[in-house]
Amino acid sequence: MNMDIRRCLEISRRLGELVLALSALDAKAQTSPEIIWQRQENSDRINSVTFSSDGNTFITGSSDRLINFWNTADGTLLRVLNSNAPPVHESSIESVAITSDGTRLATASYRVAKLWRLPAGTSQNLAHSDWVVGVAFSPSGALLATASFDRSIRVWRSSDGAAVRSFPNQNGQMRTVAFSPDGNYLAAAGGEISAFASGAPPPGSYSVPFTATRTTFTVLLFPLTASFWLQAAMTRH
Repeated sequence: MNMDIRRCLEISRRLGELVLALSALDAKAQTSPEIIWQRQENSDRINSVTFSSDGNTFITGSSDRLINFWNTADGTLLRVLNSNAPPVHESSIESVAITSDGTRLATASYRVAKLWRLPAGTSQNLAHSDWVVGVAFSPSGALLATASFDRSIRVWRSSDGAAVRSFPNQNGQMRTVAFSPDGNYLAAAGGEISAFASGAPPPGSYSVPFTATRTTFTVLLFPLTASFWLQAAMTRH
């Protein structure tokens, strides 16, 4: 049977463990992936991984605030970014993305997305008012989209971090975002469950009964017209 064998990344349930494996991309395959190597480098869970366009390097973002660059072939740790950030929960890296030419990296954390310039390693803060949990570059790398718990999707110009467009007041927390391969659409998704106390705690108990009053799951698709791209090009920082 001719099976398509490709490299894939897996994150163990054990905190901070990274596994690189060869997987058979065949629905009928029953065998486990062949593990090439695995590392226990981080002190907290790894939340996001992405490959460089040539596949030789991949990047991980962890709750311990570290952004690690790895050699795909042998697992050598090539570089670490964000080590100067305070080791607190708000510094957690929730999502990572890199442009196809490898000159820009985006990361998501509490109330801020960071736009990194590579290989210099300098960064620029792009503000939200709550956790940013999704980042994605357009196919050309010209734009960066961010998704946040503040219920907004925002689009930024990658060259200088200028704000191009905001899609605020969505119906729920925004959790992920992606551009279509042709750059004509921007997709986003999210959701939340709103819970409110339904009464006082029973006698002798500190437990307050809660009732979920609203469950919202949202999928959005925004068409990016020629005028949108013109606006992006003309926006001043």
